[in-house]
Amino acid sequence: MKKRILKSIIMILTLFSLMVPIAAQADTACIVAGTQNYLALRNAPRTDANNEIGKLYNGELFVVTSNGSNGFAYGYNALGQYGYVNASYLRVASYQPQYTQRTGVPKIVTGTTNYLALRSSAVRSSSNEIGRLHNGDVFYVTEFGSTGFAYGYTASGQYGYVVSAYLR
Repeated sequence: MKKRILKSIIMILTLFSLMVPIAAQADTACIVAGTQNYLALRNAPRTDANNEIGKLYNGELFVVTSNGSNGFAYGYNALGQYGYVNASYLRVASYQPQYTQRTGVPKIVTGTTNYLALRSSAVRSSSNEIGRLHNGDVFYVTEFGSTGFAYGYTASGQYGYVVSAYLR
C-alpha cells in the first residue's frame, strides 16, 4: 500500500514538473522565439490589453528570475524592465552569459548606416568580425576602452568589442 501511494506521488510530481516550461527556471537567460508580431511584457501574469508595459521581438533576450502563474514567467528584458511574459515563447539561450543586465550597462545601438560589427579584438579589421548589431539592438557594456571600443555582450550572450561611438 505504501509503495503504491509513493508511486502515485512520484507520478503526480513528475507530471507536474513536465507542465512547467523549461524556460521558466529562475535566473535563466532565454531568447524570444515564435512570435507573429511581438511578445508583450506585462505587469501581471494574464493576457489583457491594459497590462502591456513593453514589447519583445523574436531573438531578444529575456532573463527569467522566477516562475509566474498561468503559463507566464517573470523576469526582465534587455532594457531592465521587469514583468511577465508568456513562457511558451521563450527558449533557453544556448549560452548562459556570466554577466547579465545586472552587471553590464545596457546601451542601444544607434547611428549605424548598415550595421555595427561585433569584433573579437579592439581593432577594425574584417578578419575579426564575429557578429553584427543593428540600430535599436541592445549591447551590454562591461568595460569602456581608451581606444574608442567598448567590451561587452549582445542580448544573445555573445561577447566582443564594438565601436563605442554608436552606443547610447
